[in-house]
Amino acid sequence: MVECLSNGTLVVENMEGSGEAWQIGVTMTCVLGMLVAMATEFAAADMLMMGTVVLMHALSIISLREAVQGFSNTGMLTVAVLLIVAEAVKKTGAINPIKRLLGSKGSGVQPLPVVLARFMLPVTVLSAFMNNTPVVAMMIPVIVGFSNVNSLKPSKLLIPLSYSSIFGGTCTLMGTSTNLVVFGLAKARDPDFDMSLFEIGIVGLPVALAGLVFIVLFGPRYLPDRESHFVEAVQGITEYVVTLVVREPETMPGGNPLVGATVAEIDLCNVPGVSLVKIERKVSSHLGASTIPHPNPDRVLRAGDQLFFAGNVHRMLDVTKEIDAGLEFVFGPANTLQGTDYTLLEVTVGKQSKLAGKTLRQLKFRQAYNASVLAVYRHSDVKRKHDLQPVGTFEIRRGDGMLLLATPDFKVTFGSKNVTDFASITELTGTPPKSRKAMIATAMCVGMICASVAGVHLLTAAFVTTVLLINAKCLTTNDVYGALNLPVLVVIAAAFGISHAMVNSGSAALIARGLVAASAPSGLVGLQVVIYVVTVIFSAMVTNNAAVTIMFPIAYNAAEAVGADFRPFMYLLMMGASASFMTPTGYQTNLMVYGPGGYRFSDFLKFGGLLQIWVGCVTIGVMQTLEFWWLWTLAFAGIFCGIMLLFVQQCVSERRAVIRLAERERSNSVLSPNRLHSTMSDLHDNLRDLNMRRGQRYTFVPDLGLVPIDDDDDDDV
Repeated sequence: MVECLSNGTLVVENMEGSGEAWQIGVTMTCVLGMLVAMATEFAAADMLMMGTVVLMHALSIISLREAVQGFSNTGMLTVAVLLIVAEAVKKTGAINPIKRLLGSKGSGVQPLPVVLARFMLPVTVLSAFMNNTPVVAMMIPVIVGFSNVNSLKPSKLLIPLSYSSIFGGTCTLMGTSTNLVVFGLAKARDPDFDMSLFEIGIVGLPVALAGLVFIVLFGPRYLPDRESHFVEAVQGITEYVVTLVVREPETMPGGNPLVGATVAEIDLCNVPGVSLVKIERKVSSHLGASTIPHPNPDRVLRAGDQLFFAGNVHRMLDVTKEIDAGLEFVFGPANTLQGTDYTLLEVTVGKQSKLAGKTLRQLKFRQAYNASVLAVYRHSDVKRKHDLQPVGTFEIRRGDGMLLLATPDFKVTFGSKNVTDFASITELTGTPPKSRKAMIATAMCVGMICASVAGVHLLTAAFVTTVLLINAKCLTTNDVYGALNLPVLVVIAAAFGISHAMVNSGSAALIARGLVAASAPSGLVGLQVVIYVVTVIFSAMVTNNAAVTIMFPIAYNAAEAVGADFRPFMYLLMMGASASFMTPTGYQTNLMVYGPGGYRFSDFLKFGGLLQIWVGCVTIGVMQTLEFWWLWTLAFAGIFCGIMLLFVQQCVSERRAVIRLAERERSNSVLSPNRLHSTMSDLHDNLRDLNMRRGQRYTFVPDLGLVPIDDDDDDDV
């Protein structure tokens, strides 16, 4: 039990978990090895965690029941069903109305803090009730388009988009899978444990408002003012680069008409906004290829020449559909794609993608994905025209962006939650189809939330909603299976087995004793700070769910050690695991905005690091005064509204000043009586200076100027 000494130190005895010494050593070694492998991305997180669980069972540290318990846990099942509901919301376009909150080109110039608030608030609210990933995925193209139309840099808006979705996830139990994992682990330890939908909001809501205040105040100044990686990589030509090759004559019936033709005869060279950057010509197998930069119009083409065309991203889509018959992409002609309709996609290579470390040729990308790679761009890898090389020779890395020409089903096939090759897939052409089912999906989701608030178990409400969505044709069975993110679900299920291993072996108790002893001089507050900070660090290194998997038994034992209620420690785990602001790989949405925003790793470290400190301080502060959480909420809500009011007043004042200036200019264009008198006086002075007489008529003669007209001459006429 626990004995609290008068000097604040703690003596801990008989803590839960009394495994043998070898079990402690093996468990801690395996868990540490798992964390290192996850941090270095040696293998996928789900495979590493499941492998660790299997090893723990093989060593008899956990039983078979404990190893598979996570697969029947209500927390894991709730995550699975909510993923299906989120897919219905995304597919029907139920969240499209929030796009209108940004305004349009004709809505006038707005201060950046006002723009940030207009999309961060609805994104925060929406992320509290559905998975963050589809919300951010649907908002990225909207925000990038808005920034382009209104002469803003996407880098000023996309990090706030990711962070606001993270804030929203901390406000409800269903806001993020991490919350449900912690709840499931607590339920496994205590079957009588229960938690309402909005309980975590007593900490999450004031923290979310505090985070929004920070971004609105400091975001305009400290967020980078930078183009996207695509624009930055081709700065000076503001184009994507597409590589085409002159086909061999024998591959075409009747031969290739472009072989022997000049550059001027290529149709693409006559398309506005498209230019031929260079030609790479293979001289021989020994000498390799020679480069012809900026080829002249009379340059004669040969079979096998690689032509580097550059053009505006939207223009290139039209170009790729109408390329010359004698040209093809470096991976084959465009018409080899299955189907006749193509779409232009911008994808970001995922954190666990199997593409990383290989070239497109090694991957046989066209055959594997039924898509053509038009361009590849990399963070901090700015290439000039003469440095361009065929995309097939690029070694793909995590976070790289690629421009793809693909069939319309690419997003459905490879945007599945079970395919980890791409962190994000953004369609650059067209608009998402409107769905008449949007209102139905919205109404059902609202009903699910209301039922949960009324006391219906969240899993039950989500199951009923899913069945209704399928019956209403908002989802198909393929949509249901595609929405299930198996890697995430396996991580959650494996979390329970690892947690049991930490407890059974005594590792959790041992670490908890160390944390309690280290924080003893600072008392309970110090222990909570340590738990929070360690959770944040683990979350930045590995996945959020893996972080709470390791920290839950430690925090539980630490709470028992000091005789404290575990609920506040549970709140700390939920908040700390979601507070992933310092690295682009710490949270899925951070990686999604990494490429489109043109960010560098240091951008997250600088701005996200400051936000991390601010959010941590507010979290610990709220934890010490939980009974006054509503005061924290009102205070930050008031500050946020006050800031918005100031900027709105500034915006209104500027508009009024512009209107007054326009009216003044308009009034000056009409001569008032005083102005007319002044003008006539000036005219009289000018006449006198020119020695012109009143009543005399004049005509203008070149080289002579004004010449008086005699009355006699007029009569003759």
